[in-house]
Amino acid sequence: MSLKEKYETIANSYIGLNDLPKLEDFVRQAKIQGDNETSYRFNLLIINLYLENNMLDQAFELASSSINDLNIINYPNIYISYLEVIIYICVSKKNYKSAYRYALIKRNYLDDNNTDVVNRWYLEMSYIYAELDQKDKAITNLLVILNNYPTMELESLVLSNLARLYIDEKELGKAKDAINKCIPLIKKLEDYEGLEYINYLNAKLYVLEDNYLMAKMQFQVLFKERTELEESFLGIGNEYLKLLLDLKDYETLFSFINRYRSSYLSSNDAYNKKLFLENNLLGLVSSNMQYKNSLYSIIMQIITLDQEIRRSENLLFHDINEDDKYLEVNAKLNEAIIKIEKTIHLTKVLFEKEDIRTSLISFFKELSEYASFDSSLLVVFNETSFDKLPDFLRNKDRIKSYNYKKERLYERLLSYSDLEHTVIEKLMVQNQTIIASDIELANYKTIIQGPTYDAMKTAGVVAVPLYFHEDLFASVIFKDSSAKMMDNENIMLLKLGASLLTYYLTAYFYKENEEFQSNVLNLAIESLQEGMFYLDLSKDQMIINEALQKFLNVHNPILARSEYKKLISPKHLQKYEIAYKNIGKLEANEIIYALSIQDQEFLVKENLRPYISSDGKLVTFVGTITKLEEASRLKVADFKTTVYNQTDFQNRLKLEEDKLKDLEYKFTVIAFRIVNLNKFSYQKDLHNHLIEEVYKKIEECYPKNIYLLDNFDLFVFTEQTNQRSIEKEIKDLFQTLSLGIDYQGRKINLELKTAYIRYPRDNMPVLECFDALNLALMNTDEITMFDRKLRASYLEQKAIKAAFEKIEEEDLEILYLSYTKKDQYEAFFNLKGMPTATNPLSYLDVNELIEFESSLFNKVLLEIENKKGEFYFKINIKTILDLIGKNEFALDDSKIYEKLNLIIYDYHQDLLDVIKYLKQYNLKVFLDLDSFKKLKTSDLYNLKIEGINIDSNIVSSERDFVLKFAKENDLTLLTNYAYPDYEKILVRGKKIKKGSELVATK
Repeated sequence: MSLKEKYETIANSYIGLNDLPKLEDFVRQAKIQGDNETSYRFNLLIINLYLENNMLDQAFELASSSINDLNIINYPNIYISYLEVIIYICVSKKNYKSAYRYALIKRNYLDDNNTDVVNRWYLEMSYIYAELDQKDKAITNLLVILNNYPTMELESLVLSNLARLYIDEKELGKAKDAINKCIPLIKKLEDYEGLEYINYLNAKLYVLEDNYLMAKMQFQVLFKERTELEESFLGIGNEYLKLLLDLKDYETLFSFINRYRSSYLSSNDAYNKKLFLENNLLGLVSSNMQYKNSLYSIIMQIITLDQEIRRSENLLFHDINEDDKYLEVNAKLNEAIIKIEKTIHLTKVLFEKEDIRTSLISFFKELSEYASFDSSLLVVFNETSFDKLPDFLRNKDRIKSYNYKKERLYERLLSYSDLEHTVIEKLMVQNQTIIASDIELANYKTIIQGPTYDAMKTAGVVAVPLYFHEDLFASVIFKDSSAKMMDNENIMLLKLGASLLTYYLTAYFYKENEEFQSNVLNLAIESLQEGMFYLDLSKDQMIINEALQKFLNVHNPILARSEYKKLISPKHLQKYEIAYKNIGKLEANEIIYALSIQDQEFLVKENLRPYISSDGKLVTFVGTITKLEEASRLKVADFKTTVYNQTDFQNRLKLEEDKLKDLEYKFTVIAFRIVNLNKFSYQKDLHNHLIEEVYKKIEECYPKNIYLLDNFDLFVFTEQTNQRSIEKEIKDLFQTLSLGIDYQGRKINLELKTAYIRYPRDNMPVLECFDALNLALMNTDEITMFDRKLRASYLEQKAIKAAFEKIEEEDLEILYLSYTKKDQYEAFFNLKGMPTATNPLSYLDVNELIEFESSLFNKVLLEIENKKGEFYFKINIKTILDLIGKNEFALDDSKIYEKLNLIIYDYHQDLLDVIKYLKQYNLKVFLDLDSFKKLKTSDLYNLKIEGINIDSNIVSSERDFVLKFAKENDLTLLTNYAYPDYEKILVRGKKIKKGSELVATK
C-alpha cells in the first residue's frame, strides 16, 4: 500500500495519541520519498490530533514550522488548511490580533467564484472583529454575506449573529428585524438549537427594554428541560443569575445555583466559572449576612481564578510578546526586500557582457552574495519554443549545460540518458520547481558524473524550470552544503534569479538571430505601397516599417495586434480573425478589409506569407498592406452596418466550437430581446434609435462581444460561467435600462428579457445556440437559464422539426376521432417517426405551419369526398388566409365543404371577414375558445359561427359566459366531456378510425 493510500485509510479512521509515533514515521517516509504533499497532509492529521486533546502549544509549533516549509504555489489548498488551523488556535488562546492577521492572509488564496467559501471567511472575520470590540466592522462583514447569495443555513446563522451584535450595540429595532427574518428560516430548517438561541436573544431584548418579568420567563424556558449545562450555556446562565439578582428573586437564584453548581465547577471555562461564583457570592451577601464562612471560601476561589485568568490573557505563543514579534517580522521583511532589490539589479550584470560565458559567470558570482548556494548548473534542452531561431541547437539528442562552481564555468554536452533518475527528470515530469532536502536527495543521482550528494554533504537542491511561452526550454539547479539553502527566503531569491536568467537567455537567443530578421524584412520591400510588417507570433505583435507607421498614423515600429485590430472595421473583424485562425496551415493568405484611420475608412488588401527556414521550420510571417485606390475612402456607414451581424455571429460560433476542444475552455452566450420593440416599428428612426441605445448599454458590459441579429435580438459572448455572477451582471444592466431611453425630449421605457447557455456545462451543440436560446426567450421569466427542462424541450422541438422536414406521402396518414354522436369525426394527422408531444405544430415557424396544414387540408378533402358523415378539422387562421390568397377554395367543391366543419384557431384582425368568405362556400365554422376570447364585444354580435371548440376545462365566470353566449346564439360546443346544464354538445370519444375504415356514401 502506497503512502497516499495509507493516508486515505488513516484519515477516515479513528486515531488517538497512541498513534502519534506512527504518524510521525509516515511524515519521515514521505519526505524521504520526496512526496511533500503527503507529508504535509500527515502533519495536518497530527495537528488535528493535538487539537482534539487540547494540546494547543504543540499544535501551533508544528503548524507554524510546517507552513514555513510549504510550497504555496504548488499546494494552495493545503496552505489554506494550515492557516485555518492556526486561526483556530489563535482564537482558542484569545489571541485575536494574530487570528486577524492570519485570516487576512487566508483571503488572498480563496476562490472568489466559490461564494460559500468566501461567505464563510466573512463570517470568520465578523467573529474576530466582534472579539476585538470592533462591532461595526463585524456587522459590515455579516451584511456582506447577506448580499452574496448565502445558503439557507448560513443566512439563518448570520441573521442570529447580526441580531446579537445589534443587541450589544443597543440598536433594538434592527435586532428585532434580524430576529423576525431569522425565525422562518429556522423553522424551515427545523433547527431547534437555533430556536433556543433566538429565545435567548429575545430574553436579552426584554432586559434592555426593562421588561424583566418577560425576560425571566424566556430564560426559564431555556433552562426548563436541562439537568446540567453544556459549555455554550454557562455564559447564558450567568446572565440569568444577573437578572435574578436585579429582581431580588433569591429563591429562584439559589435554586438555579444548586441545580447547576457541578456544571460550572467542573468546567474548564475559568471566566464563566468566576462569574458564577461572583453571582453566588452576591446572592449570599444580598440575601443574608449569616454565611460568613461560606463567603470567605468563595472569595478565595474568585481571587485564585482571577489570577489564573490574568496569566492566561498575558500568555502569547511561546511567551513571546506579540508586538516584539511583529517588529522582528518587519525587520526580516525589510532585509528580504533589500536582497530582492539587489537580486533584480543583477539584470544589469547579465546584459552588460558581450558573450554568454562571461555573463553567466558574473551573474552567478553576484547572486551568490545574496543567496546561499555553492554551485549551479544551467541545462538548456533541445526541444524549445524558439521557433524563430532555426539555427539554435540543431543536434536533437544532445543537451548543453553550464556548470558554475568557485567562479568558474564548465560547459558540457549531455544526453537525455544522463538525466534519468535525477531531479531534472522529476522536474520535467511534474513541470514545477523541485525542492529536495538532504534526506530526499538519497533518491536522486547527480547530473554531472562524480561524487554522490551524500558524499558532497549536500544540504539541499533547488531545481527551477525556465519557460518560454509556457514551454519548458531550460532548467537551473542550485546546490548547497549549508542549512540556509532550505530557508524560504533563500529559495525565493534563487527562484527570482532563475526568472531573471530566463529573460536574459531569451534576449540572447533573439540577438543571435538579428541577422536573419534583417534578411526577412527585405523580402517584399520592392512591391510595397503603404508598407510592410513582420509578424511576431510569440508576442502577437507586428513590427512595421516607416511607411506603414505613416499610413496607420502610429509612432512606434512595434504595434500590438490587439491595437491593430481596433483599426479594423467591426463588419470585417470576424473575417480577419478567421483568416488568422488558419495561420497554422503555413499558406500564403490574402485578406481584404477596411481600416478606420483618422475618421476615414480605407479598403486595404493584406498579403501574408510564411517564411520557412532551410530545415523546414516556420520562422515567421511577412506581410504587406496595399490600399485599394478604387475604394480608398468609404462613406461612414450607419449603425447597423458597423456592428457584428448574423453572419458574424455564425462565424463566432464556429470559432467558439473549435476553442471547446480545449477541455479547460468555458464561455457563455447570452441573448437579449426587446419584448415591446414592435410597438415602435411605426417610426423607423425611433425603432433604430432604441436598438442602437440598447446595443451601446450592453456593449459597456461586454465590449466587442455583442452581435445584432436579423430579428433584432442581441447576443453576447462572455467567459463568465458562474450563474450568480451572470445574473448579477444582467440585473445591473436591466436596472440601468429601466431608467428609460431618451428620445427627442421624452423617455421610452423598454421591456427586456434574456436567456443564456453556458458551455460546455449545459451540454448543447454550439452551432445550435441561436435556436436553443430563441426557444428559451419564449419563457415568461425576465431571466432564463437554459436548464435540463429547456434542453429536453429543445431536443423535442428539434426532433419534431426533423420529422416534418422528412415528410413523404406514405409517412403521413389522416386519422379520425369519433364523437359521441354517430358519424361525427374530428380529422387529425399521424406522422411516422414523430416524437410524442402535446402540440407538435407549435414547433413549426409560420411558413412551415402554413405549408403543412395546406397539404393536410387537401388530403382531408380527398379522403372525405366519398365518405359518410360530418367531419371537423382544426386549421390556423394564417393557413386559411394563405389558401384564400391562392384561390384554393372553389365552388365546385361546395358539396364536399358541406361535410366539413373548420375549427379555426389563433386570432387575426381579419377573422370576421375570413368567416364571411368561407360561408359562401357552404363551409361551417367553429372557433377555438382562445380565439373566441380575444374577440371584441362589438365583434361578438356580428359573429356567424356554428359553435365553439373547448379543449380544456373552463370554470367559474368564464364557463358561465361561454354557456350563456352559446345558448343565446344556439351554438354547438365541441368538448372532451359533457356539460349537464347544456344540451347542444358534441363530446369527443375514444375510438379512432383510419380513412379506409369509414363508411362510404351510397
